[in-house]
Amino acid sequence: MCEAEQWEGALVELKRQSYVPFVRRNATAWKAQIFIGMERYRDVLAMKEEARRSACNIDPFLAVANARLGNIDKALRAASDALRSKQPDAKMALGHVYFAAQDFDRALVWFEAAAQNRIQRAGAMRAAGVTLIALGDYREARKAFEQAIRSGPFARREDLIHLAECCRQCHQEGFAAEIEQLAEEKG
Repeated sequence: MCEAEQWEGALVELKRQSYVPFVRRNATAWKAQIFIGMERYRDVLAMKEEARRSACNIDPFLAVANARLGNIDKALRAASDALRSKQPDAKMALGHVYFAAQDFDRALVWFEAAAQNRIQRAGAMRAAGVTLIALGDYREARKAFEQAIRSGPFARREDLIHLAECCRQCHQEGFAAEIEQLAEEKG
């Protein structure tokens, strides 16, 4: 997931390139994904009609937005629809829905399934790590955050902080301090 200013930049770039047919065809889904990153969940829900008009499936993003707003039944329906129509983000969406519903075991299953997709691996492993922390399994969470960091294009400060927390919980104080120093440098 991008940092806040990168989401703003992504939105500007999407508008700037809206003349390109490929961009125009996918703009609604990309904008929904950007809004999820910006935590603008109500804006995603408001895009449902726009998506229908442009024949663009945003069910995975509707699922995440509904889940984050506490509408678990609607979120589960949207995520199931996304899975049925083989949307690439459907497994991640189901993970987020179950996480929001505090069904962490099911969430973990879906995040691990999403991690099989190389493109989604970093985000899926990050989400799995957060889920494992919620389950109290810091040793496995550490492994998930290490994979997220290795799989991503850069080490995110937030991932480093979670990794350090996991190391501390596993009584690896020295390594935790090194990781915290890296996180501080990114801060």
